[in-house]
Amino acid sequence: MNALTLLRASRTSIPRLAACASIHTSSVLLSVNKAVHSKNIYGKDVSSNSPTLQAFSARIGMKFSEPELMLQVVTHNSFNRKLPSNEKLEILGQKTLEMYVTEYLHLKYPLLPVDSFQVLLEQYTGPQTLAYVGNEMGIQHILRWKPTSQEENAQTSTNAMMAKAVSALFGAISHDKGAEATRKFVHAFILSRSVNLELVLPIPEPKRMLTALMKRLGKERPISRILKETGRHSNSPVFIVGVFSGIEKIGEGYGSSIKMAEHRAAKDALQGYYLKEVKDFDLPTNTELNNRVPYKANRLGDTPAVL
Repeated sequence: MNALTLLRASRTSIPRLAACASIHTSSVLLSVNKAVHSKNIYGKDVSSNSPTLQAFSARIGMKFSEPELMLQVVTHNSFNRKLPSNEKLEILGQKTLEMYVTEYLHLKYPLLPVDSFQVLLEQYTGPQTLAYVGNEMGIQHILRWKPTSQEENAQTSTNAMMAKAVSALFGAISHDKGAEATRKFVHAFILSRSVNLELVLPIPEPKRMLTALMKRLGKERPISRILKETGRHSNSPVFIVGVFSGIEKIGEGYGSSIKMAEHRAAKDALQGYYLKEVKDFDLPTNTELNNRVPYKANRLGDTPAVL
């Protein structure tokens, strides 16, 4: 993971908490402080000049030109329908977030199949992730909202409100600070996180999929070869198998049987192809913001092989 660059001035200052956070595809709903659920209306003591709201702004390094804007970010329409809410900012923020995340992931993983790309995008921009980010920021302590019913699950409701507020925060940054500050904030708080890519690429039949891929690429049919083995006639045999296309080794796997090792080797070859990262690429939005440097597009990624 690349180290985050601390931005100058209040509009682009990013706290350290964003640098070491991570998300996982198997994440569950977050655990939040139960004390916050003891009220029927949450955040009723928060105002535009309250210390808690100002502390939150300082913690995330974002101070808007109008103090009321941050208050609107954390105000759901259920709190008081006569007050400005975060509904429109939420829509703006979600679309803005998806744009910056999509362009980054599209260029970093150009060979990732479409279905896997959608799953990966959800892991970075979905409500569970945004609730997790909001919990890290401490946004649950300043949310202003009211449950729709007494029976509504307080845990689930708080997570949903946090996700909406975080989306609204990105929308407010886009509205008040512009494109550059928004992109940097997205990279600091969202794209600095790690996802287990193997979980977004299901490979139910790796040998068949690998054969189809080699055919699509115009390469020789994959062949498995035992590279090493030990204890073949014992209770704990270990086989290491390499899978080759011609003379090129494209994958390797191990197992307690040759079949298991072949399965893992084919899976390793597929992951090595579809999950390949591009290390050096230009982001369209970055080149447009930096003295109008002409954008140079990377090669468009291939589509997945069809069985």
